[in-house]
Amino acid sequence: MRINRINSFIPINTTVPFKENKETVQPETMQANNNLPSVYTAGQSQINSNLPISYTKLGEVQIPGLKDNAHLFQLANGQKVIIAPKKGATYVKTTYNVGSMNETEDIRGMSHFIEHNLFNGSKDLAPREYDKQVSDLGAYTNASTNYAVTDYFLSLQLLENDSLEKAIRLNALQTQFPTFPVEQLEKEKEPVKSEIDMYKDMPSDVAASLVMKNLFGVNTISDNFILGTKDNINSFNRDKVLDYYNTWYTPDNAVTVITGDVDVNETIQLVSKYFNKKNDYSKINQRHSEPIIYNDKPVRQDIIRPNATTASVTMGFAIPEGTSKVDKEKLDALVNILKSSTSNLSKELNKKGLFLQVYTEKVQNKPDGAGALILSVDAPEAKIEDVVKTLYTEITKISNVPPSDKEVAAVKKQSVNGIKSISETSWGLNNTLTEMALNNDYNFFNDAININNSITPQDISLTAKKFLDLNRVSMCVSHEKTSTQNSLNTNYNAVNATHSVSFGSSTSPADSIKEIADTVCQYRLANNIETTFIQGNKSAKNSLWMNMQTASLKGVSHSAFMLLNELLSRGTLLKSRDAFNDILNSSDVSLDISVNKEGLNVSADFQTEEVSTVLNLLNEAILYPNLTEEEFTRAKKVVKDAILSEQVSAYDKLSRELYPEIRAYAPKETRLKELDALTLNDIKNLYSLILSTSDVCTSLTGENNLQTVVNDSLSKLPVFKQFSTNHPAEYYIYKPNTTEKMLTQADEKAQAEIVQAYKYKASENIEDKAKIELLNIILGGSMSSRLFTDLRENKKLAYHVSSNLIENFDTGAIVLNIGTTTDSPDPKEGSPKNIDTALKSFKNNVELLKTQNVTQKELENAKKHLKSNILESIETNSAITTGMGKAKRTPYGAKYYEE
Repeated sequence: MRINRINSFIPINTTVPFKENKETVQPETMQANNNLPSVYTAGQSQINSNLPISYTKLGEVQIPGLKDNAHLFQLANGQKVIIAPKKGATYVKTTYNVGSMNETEDIRGMSHFIEHNLFNGSKDLAPREYDKQVSDLGAYTNASTNYAVTDYFLSLQLLENDSLEKAIRLNALQTQFPTFPVEQLEKEKEPVKSEIDMYKDMPSDVAASLVMKNLFGVNTISDNFILGTKDNINSFNRDKVLDYYNTWYTPDNAVTVITGDVDVNETIQLVSKYFNKKNDYSKINQRHSEPIIYNDKPVRQDIIRPNATTASVTMGFAIPEGTSKVDKEKLDALVNILKSSTSNLSKELNKKGLFLQVYTEKVQNKPDGAGALILSVDAPEAKIEDVVKTLYTEITKISNVPPSDKEVAAVKKQSVNGIKSISETSWGLNNTLTEMALNNDYNFFNDAININNSITPQDISLTAKKFLDLNRVSMCVSHEKTSTQNSLNTNYNAVNATHSVSFGSSTSPADSIKEIADTVCQYRLANNIETTFIQGNKSAKNSLWMNMQTASLKGVSHSAFMLLNELLSRGTLLKSRDAFNDILNSSDVSLDISVNKEGLNVSADFQTEEVSTVLNLLNEAILYPNLTEEEFTRAKKVVKDAILSEQVSAYDKLSRELYPEIRAYAPKETRLKELDALTLNDIKNLYSLILSTSDVCTSLTGENNLQTVVNDSLSKLPVFKQFSTNHPAEYYIYKPNTTEKMLTQADEKAQAEIVQAYKYKASENIEDKAKIELLNIILGGSMSSRLFTDLRENKKLAYHVSSNLIENFDTGAIVLNIGTTTDSPDPKEGSPKNIDTALKSFKNNVELLKTQNVTQKELENAKKHLKSNILESIETNSAITTGMGKAKRTPYGAKYYEE
């Protein structure tokens, strides 16, 4: 997982954004230490006490959209703590200022290796005990390593009185007092090496790593220098691990942020109780930071990956150390303009059926440290040199020709609306506050609005000229596996004739859900559309969801759905795609329309003042789709490229076996033939079939005064089938498996992807649904599940192990999956028994479930996980909208989540 700088956060209320308030609280047994190091100075952590330590309150930060401020503290050991009360999930995260750019080449991958091993035993926690106790809380845990930071977090609902204390204790023990048992260190090497193989199978990730190496002069042989090499991993021993850990993982080099349904005073006392590790400063001189050597000329590197079925262009530009806050805000605005669907770059790429990704990376672990701006485009091999030329042309153009006043105004509006919703999720708020602490930037919200308001179109061009310097660009072009040096030269001459890596006092749940359900109002319109209105978070955008559902599309090919989706994204008969997107962009409205084998879905997010805009566009898009011969021809080329570029997946064969009636799961070759045979009339007939056979429900979460205008607008749509929760005969496709089948497919990858599925008849009875959900969680749906414990923790067979549920119509399947290193004569590359061991373990765990009752503790933990999943699935306005809309189609209606 990459942690990027949060873009363009602007406060709603600029009064008193950061209030300084120094007040030291000392437990009776402790003395205050007022000479505290900053979070960036170093010291070796050595001794821990069983007693709380003192802490100082440094001030408060005003959070747009929340009535309560975030409270900033510093513990006596130098660790910074931020606590922000808000309704919803509780998120506990500790972040260290250390990453792969702090490693020497002989220990490249150490930060990530330690990240894995902090889950393998700590003071008072035996190996695997951490995961068990997290499971007892019904919580989710994970961690991530980046170039400059490493973080560890728990996400949970406070289902019991002591849930918060247990979560804080676990996070503290994990991050402060790991024991690094030798046996666990050796076992953990296998999953880490499996992860290295996994990322080798991702050409775009290899390309991004090469771009970063060339951009900053990093001397490493690692394909991915966050992960390191297998030789390095094999060489790590406990002494090396402890030396690196004690050098960097010190309290004064850490930030802990807690967001959620918490009491500030109670929470800081719990933090001071458990985050009580002490510092000394004997190892400060051992700290290493990778020297930054900025490239002073353009660098292009071409690679051919053996498993790549599509090509990509990745470009990197340095954000130098010491870049001012003003320049960073202007750079954020430039990024938002480049990403906008109305930018010249996006338009040129869209003509080729391509999409631009833009993101930033932090590469130095200090507030004004260097970073990188990355642009990436995936494309068919034949288009790759044209993409390179387009990127060069449009970057040069924006450096010399400022964007319009309208474009810049739209970016400013989007920034303001973005900050209004930052507090909607606990994880989003937590990430933002963590960045503020790491950057020592507690006036971030206040400063951002002032800078943003002052940005002009000329500033954008000057910023592009300053940062998007093509004379210093680092570029990697990753080519398809069938490419040769001759084919690369041919493509080049024809056009130019002239990257995170992740590891894996509360309101009761019933009250939280009832609070939502009690605001529901429902209507049936004259054209049979059923509408549901829910009162949402006023600080966030209103969210609308429409679902046209039919069981008449099982015989429609996936190629037809892809074509129709592409055409529906091309504006309308009344407005070109550019004109349509210009309205969306200037109004900061999102509107997405998609079709699949079950019908058509529309989702939209908008501010209240734009309700007429979004409704008019929605009606126009449905009534006047852009189904013209010209657009059809263009769309066909785009879809063909997309199908050709698809990566092989074990799920493809599995889906065809489970759902033979559904043509959308046909193999690639079949879908290409079907695509060639499709005509514009076929697509028009498909769209007519959806409109004529669907029933429609719509949900909206937002302000109460929108009900009348939304109902009036939706009443202008055609008359649909009468809404019903009963299903037509075409819905029922379930046929039980009669024999066990083994499906295999060769692929040039370093990992084997194994999926094993058990088919079941899906039920709408909520008790049956709960049982299958709980079964999935117990078997493989959490980090303390049986499969994860067996294959990941005990056998250390793979980086990723899990199970999940899939359902189509009345047919479901519980799917077990693992990615494990493939057979190789080289023992460093993995055991040849991995695949066989995984299949046997799948079978053994399933048989145990059939023959032995689960324990009461397993069942209770699974219930907590399921409750947490339900609550977190309806945290945001958009999630509530979709969730309550889908609930409408169940026999329980608005009471579904409560039940």
